Amino acid sequence: MQDLDFAALLYLLKNWDGQASLPEYMHKFQETKKNLDDALLAEKQEHMDRQIQDGSYHM
Repeated sequence: MQDLDFAALLYLLKNWDGQASLPEYMHKFQETKKNLDDALLAEKQEHMDRQIQDGSYHM
């Protein structure tokens, strides 16, 4: 299992009320995984932007 899958599943297990059907749960899992992926990508971009601005970015 990929780290992002695991994080999304763990989040849902802690926050799911158990009232949704399996298809609804899977849809919510995919949505949560996408939200996490988007947040991680934005964080990486912000970090890279800061490095470029302060001149510490290296390839």
